[in-house]
Amino acid sequence: MGRVMVPFVCSWLVGTAWGIDQLSSIYAVGFLMGIAFWLLRDALLHDRSLEGKLSLTKLVYHLVCMTACIAIAFGYADMTERHNRSAISPSMQETEVRLTGWIASPVEIDGDRAKLLVEARDWRDVEKDARDSTFSAELDESILIYIKLQEESQQHDMLDWKRGDLVQVRGKLLQPMSATNFGAFDYARYLHTKRIHWQLFVEGSFSMASISMEEMHLTGIDRWRHKLEQWKGWRDARQLQMAQQLENTYTDPAFSGFLKGMLLGYREDINEEQFRQFSVLGLTHLLAISGLHVGVLSGLLLLMGRWMRLTRERAIYVAMTVIPCYVLLTGASPSAIRAGIMTILALYAIRNNLSSNRYQLLALAAFLMVLADPYMLTSISFQLSFMVTAGLLVIVPVLYNWLPGPAWLRSLLGVTFAAQGISLPLTIYYFHSFSLLSWLANLLMVPWISMVVFPLSLFAYVLSGVTFVSLLLSTTVSIALKISFAWVEWLNQFDVFHLIWKQPSLLWIAVYTLFLFWLIRELERLKLEQAWNGGLKRHVDHLHLRCCGILAGLFLLVVYQYLSPQFHKGEGYVYFMDVGQGDSSLIITPSHETILVDGGGTLSFLSSKESWMQRKDEFEVGEDVVVPLLKQRGIREIDWMIASHGDQDHIGGFFAVLEAIPVRNLIFNGLVEPGSRAEELIQTAASYNIPIYIPAEGMQLQVDEHTRIAFLMPFDQPEPIFRHGDQNEVSIVMKLSMYDHQFLYTGDIGIPQEMALIHHLEEEGASISGTEKEAIDVLKVAHHGSKYSTSPAWLAYWNPQQAVISVGGRNVYGHPTREVIESLSASGTRVFRTDRHGEVQYRVTPSDMEVRTKLQRP
Repeated sequence: MGRVMVPFVCSWLVGTAWGIDQLSSIYAVGFLMGIAFWLLRDALLHDRSLEGKLSLTKLVYHLVCMTACIAIAFGYADMTERHNRSAISPSMQETEVRLTGWIASPVEIDGDRAKLLVEARDWRDVEKDARDSTFSAELDESILIYIKLQEESQQHDMLDWKRGDLVQVRGKLLQPMSATNFGAFDYARYLHTKRIHWQLFVEGSFSMASISMEEMHLTGIDRWRHKLEQWKGWRDARQLQMAQQLENTYTDPAFSGFLKGMLLGYREDINEEQFRQFSVLGLTHLLAISGLHVGVLSGLLLLMGRWMRLTRERAIYVAMTVIPCYVLLTGASPSAIRAGIMTILALYAIRNNLSSNRYQLLALAAFLMVLADPYMLTSISFQLSFMVTAGLLVIVPVLYNWLPGPAWLRSLLGVTFAAQGISLPLTIYYFHSFSLLSWLANLLMVPWISMVVFPLSLFAYVLSGVTFVSLLLSTTVSIALKISFAWVEWLNQFDVFHLIWKQPSLLWIAVYTLFLFWLIRELERLKLEQAWNGGLKRHVDHLHLRCCGILAGLFLLVVYQYLSPQFHKGEGYVYFMDVGQGDSSLIITPSHETILVDGGGTLSFLSSKESWMQRKDEFEVGEDVVVPLLKQRGIREIDWMIASHGDQDHIGGFFAVLEAIPVRNLIFNGLVEPGSRAEELIQTAASYNIPIYIPAEGMQLQVDEHTRIAFLMPFDQPEPIFRHGDQNEVSIVMKLSMYDHQFLYTGDIGIPQEMALIHHLEEEGASISGTEKEAIDVLKVAHHGSKYSTSPAWLAYWNPQQAVISVGGRNVYGHPTREVIESLSASGTRVFRTDRHGEVQYRVTPSDMEVRTKLQRP
């Protein structure tokens, strides 16, 4: 029965995936079902080897049971999904309310913003409450609170709040935003899996007040839930004390930040550049509590028990007590929970002389975690942890028999190759990048961190009261960390090995994983055939050929995925990405040349004297939107970066792009002011040795055989880089021709520039190549739909069939204005707005042009 547990747990995961509408693709579900059936087949064949026969009745019985398991899991997950609904009507959007509840998270303070979670038990509409003070409604859900701090002293006020405090808070309700770009991270869906459906935006810390237990009227289970949060508050305080102790021991912030993440799971203070370097090499699992740390800790506990001459049973009891406490104290991440459950179950089996199977322990851990919370299946940490662990269990024993060298080297190489091979599809699916040096980095760093840095830093912390010993150990840890950081920094110098991958399909992931396990299965069979003295040579040769064929197929799969962006030659794409109140458009030509027109940008209104308001984790359009979208689409190089003009909302995102992706050429309007962001952009581009071009009216850029850009403005080529006041009126205006389709980009020009261009084209357009008057397929509306642009005369001249307005939702400028929308409607132009439709994508072929939008709204 034990061997059948794994396929039945796989069946449970299939049902859960269906029930929560996650991994609902037929490929993903079929993949899991295929693994379940394969494992069931192996289990039944094993039984046949013991009993001498394979019963068809037994096979049918197990298949029926697996189907029932899928159905039960589906019903359970579907019930969870149906109950995961908010009691607050969507009509309450932007309504001012007053919530009552308790704080259910640590209070995070970042500059002028505080963030916390409140378990709300009562809410009142402030407007209705003013008319009827008896109005209130019961509530039982989590609300995410954002507090805009108005004075520096309010930061200190917020530090007094802790998890478990009873509060009443007043603010404006807003629903989380869903993803508005294709392939982008869906924040609303993420919060949904955390059972959070509303955000409350609060002005000032004075809008949150403490209330008494009598005012809350907690009864029954709510009282116990509140006590649990108070215990978590105590845990948070202990964690902060431990973090402070590490700061006192290691004065270098880089060392203390790293150790806080590795020992305590406290990642807020990890150096940003250090985190980036570890992330590039696939080493972020070393910066947080993971199964590796739990496994090392359990081994250290058992070893210490032997040194202290404890009996085996007592040492196991100590380990079984300490492990769950450590997991809970450090935040209980999915990988730590998985390792904790497996370790405790394995120790229990050893203590009671029970037979245990690592596959069964892994399956049981997955079942318990998904049973407790079906949404755990959507966690990237959960998926990577179980996928890698399963791969290690299956692959390492086989590779161990094939790899050369002593036992310790074979184990180390086997673990590294297995972990890298099995994690590749999920890594490129979620993060769109993979370093070819990742295997070398893990080969060096994992044993170094797990066998040297982690144990020494743990002992240094535990023995901190023994001055001489603690000083000796902490000094040794500091030296070890310096060596670690030096290794990572050295490996990061080789940018050529850091590859960007287009997000693969779920079908590709399924086929890759099946090929990988198929290869391991055949390698195992080949080793057994070679070990048998009576093995037939033709059998061995046949298996050799099969393994080589599977390996070749696996290699071709990887190459295919890496080169997949090149396979759509002949088709052009124009993407108007949603970057909020800004502009950014990606053009991919039929020959796969890439053009990025503007990069969006986050507007900042902070002055230099308001340094306390600066946020460490500030949202930045380039880093958080544009670069991830480019990587997700497999863009490894920008052939032409075009800045229509120097305003922040058009060029601010370029800085992140320049840092993350090679750029071959930069085109800008040539007009900057000293000390401006435009000047900084030119200097940054020059530091990367990027050629810079300044266009003028009449110039053309023949990108490829089917794609041409004609520049219509500015009229005269200016002297390179001179002062100018308003950037909008000197925006680059250009017409993109792809096959027989025309796109007009207008920057932020106003009506005077529109009229001047019309007059200029009417007088001289016939003699200017590429500017012949013809209907425009798509007009990028100027200045986000401002009333000072897009005049009726402009629309009458170009007669656009469709128009795209790049504009931020609920922007303070009132864009797009009613006048512009009415003018577009009167001209018969179909309008797409990024605030309502999200990203607008065009697919251009020689015979047709198709459009689709991320959001389906009127």
